[in-house]
Amino acid sequence: MCKLFFVRKHSAVVTFLWKGIRFCGALEFALRGHDETQESKNKRVFRELIDFSSELDADLKKHFHKATVFKGTSKTIQNELLDCKLGVYHEEVAKEIKKRIM
Repeated sequence: MCKLFFVRKHSAVVTFLWKGIRFCGALEFALRGHDETQESKNKRVFRELIDFSSELDADLKKHFHKATVFKGTSKTIQNELLDCKLGVYHEEVAKEIKKRIM
């Protein structure tokens, strides 16, 4: 039961992060700036979106303020999410090409 809760909890966070990345990409906003700390006065849109959403959602706020192992806001996580999406995109394009050839 605990493992299922843990997976569901982080699944929601990853889904939220992916939606934030898609939002920034759709509007051609940079995901990161050179200073992403809480004290920065010039954070990029992605980080501001996380902060804003955390104020609206108690579960997100709790996660982003208390998480120690998986917060999900690092450039590594952002890059991994983008790489995963690119892989899915490549698979879909390959399927479409195969379908058109046959």
